[in-house]
Amino acid sequence: MADAVEEAARRLLWALNENQAHGREGAEVEPGSILYRSAVWWLMDTGSLAPDREANARARNASGAQHGDFAFRITRGGLDMLRRV
Repeated sequence: MADAVEEAARRLLWALNENQAHGREGAEVEPGSILYRSAVWWLMDTGSLAPDREANARARNASGAQHGDFAFRITRGGLDMLRRV
């Protein structure tokens, strides 16, 4: 598990540098861009995604820190949207 987390963290760091920091130390980066956050909100507004309350509660309890709603469930409406693509 630790190896998988480290690998995912390295990929995230690479993507943040590649798309936002461009090798500049101290550059401000956001793992979720404005476009990404807007897309997630749009999917929730249309009923295509719903927060996974149980998974989010477990994450808060496991981390011992404040944790936002990062886990979602794809709804039937979301699957229907994918079928139309």
